[in-house]
Amino acid sequence: MQRAGGAAGSALGALMGLGVSKQHIPEYEEQVRAGRFLLIAHGHASEVECARVALECGGVGELTVHSGGFT
Repeated sequence: MQRAGGAAGSALGALMGLGVSKQHIPEYEEQVRAGRFLLIAHGHASEVECARVALECGGVGELTVHSGGFT
């Protein structure tokens, strides 16, 4: 299990390159280590908005939209 936690930590550290703000990464790492899911939807603003609406309608526990990272 320790190896999985380390892999999760390094993978989540790469989220900064996707535009995820540094302040959110420790919380995401903690949630993944606790067995929860992290979903990343990447696309144009209208596609991200569509994903946001679908997730909210589905009763997602927490939803944060980050922007930036890619050019």
